[in-house]
Amino acid sequence: MIIKRQVKRFLSDCLYAVLLVFAMMSCCHGKDPSGIYQDKRQNVINVKDNIEPLNVFEITASAWGRATIKGNYILISDWKSPDKLIHIFDKNTFQYLRSIGNLGQGPGEISNLGSITMDEDKNILYVIDRGGQRVFNYTMDSVMLDECYQPYVKQHIGETLYPYDFEFVNDSLFVGVLVERNSPTHADEVVGLWNVLNGNVVRVSQDINSLKIKRIAFDYSKEKDLLVVCNQRYDLMTLMDGDLQVKKRIYGPAWDGNYDGCQHFVDVVVYKDFIVASYDGTPYTDYNYPLICHVFDLEGNYIKTLDIGIPMTYLSVDEDNDRLYFTFDDEMQFGYLDLKDIL
Repeated sequence: MIIKRQVKRFLSDCLYAVLLVFAMMSCCHGKDPSGIYQDKRQNVINVKDNIEPLNVFEITASAWGRATIKGNYILISDWKSPDKLIHIFDKNTFQYLRSIGNLGQGPGEISNLGSITMDEDKNILYVIDRGGQRVFNYTMDSVMLDECYQPYVKQHIGETLYPYDFEFVNDSLFVGVLVERNSPTHADEVVGLWNVLNGNVVRVSQDINSLKIKRIAFDYSKEKDLLVVCNQRYDLMTLMDGDLQVKKRIYGPAWDGNYDGCQHFVDVVVYKDFIVASYDGTPYTDYNYPLICHVFDLEGNYIKTLDIGIPMTYLSVDEDNDRLYFTFDDEMQFGYLDLKDIL
């Protein structure tokens, strides 16, 4: 028995030594020893014929309209609308309910519509007015009862560091992308926590990926305590917790640490036990949009690729009805995919 234990210990020590040497060699060659390196993503499934159009005949949305699922609603936000900026539909029945968000610069009006998010437990919608540098609070129960409902200002935002796109964490914290304006002509995007009560910001280090982050797509799952941050200019995905601590980095086939002039991840959502990210991979222009979505598990392991076949701008997800929603740059402006038999 003693000899067996000694042999077992010797083999264990040898394995540890081999792994240590491998990790050191990986570091020397610029690799992240705790990262996932994916050299191919080729399990492709064509789902174009499964996509259903979302018909919103009650409204006229401009080419800048965006479909977002929050709480029990489909929200069509349209910053180019000439009057009402947010149109509300029931996500279960697709019934049109109401339009809110008057365009303007007066009390309760929005001069430049930014992103929207929701406290789903309290049914409160938060809307950024970038022009007025403020966040509005809409109590949705009151919105549905009162056609003349006026939102109130939750918080004012700064001019040099301000939230650009965010998700609700709790009554005081939002997480997401902030814009840091370094000069009148230059701004960077950073990931951070924004305290909506006092305006304080805690941002993730600029060099968490040994890169200067400039263009970011992200999603946050409060249930999973998972923040997924994708780079639009690099084939790189970073998984973090709600405290901005890095859990894992996923390096794709096009990753080499240098900007290759291509557009990579464009948008991302967390759906149940999956991460779904739209991906392009072609040389960047102002007009190229992804045609595929890569699917990963919550640890970043690649599962499959959905060939959507229609140029996408934004993603959103309805977990209750197992639907992945798309905003398209196409004749079909909004559509959805039933995920029950796909994921």
